[in-house]
Amino acid sequence: MNDENEHILTTWKNPTSKTVKFRLYKGYEGDGKTWARQKPWLNYEVAPGKSVDIPVQYDQAIQTIDVNGIVMGGVAPQLVNTRHPKDVHPSISVGFPPPFVESAVPSVKK
Repeated sequence: MNDENEHILTTWKNPTSKTVKFRLYKGYEGDGKTWARQKPWLNYEVAPGKSVDIPVQYDQAIQTIDVNGIVMGGVAPQLVNTRHPKDVHPSISVGFPPPFVESAVPSVKK
């Protein structure tokens, strides 16, 4: 993780009543000689109501955001980014009701 963002962290909070478990791919580091001993995944477990700090470079993997700023997917879309909270699309909300998002509801024209 030799990146300028590796020391910038995003705090993610679990607002659900269930533990959220997910893994993020960090890749291999070094010259290839030690790859067999490396684990290319970061495993996270966030208990209900708890928070975890994760390097900012993984924000887009945790939550996929559409052009309207609505969470549309990701490895843990139910977590809340405490710095920049976003509305979750109703089709993927789990364990808690998301705020109503008018832009996420398609309009039907007759």
